[in-house]
Amino acid sequence: MDDGKVCRECDAMEGKIFEHMEEIPDDLHPNCRCYVEEIDLNVA
Repeated sequence: MDDGKVCRECDAMEGKIFEHMEEIPDDLHPNCRCYVEEIDLNVA
């Protein structure tokens, strides 16, 4: 989300892939707009 309102912490998370649910951080800060999207890496 490049709307000029993204903080450094959230910008660093852009496109990051987590292999285990336990690795996904909770909201980084109040009013955080980050979200997790599940993808299937086995789809060709």
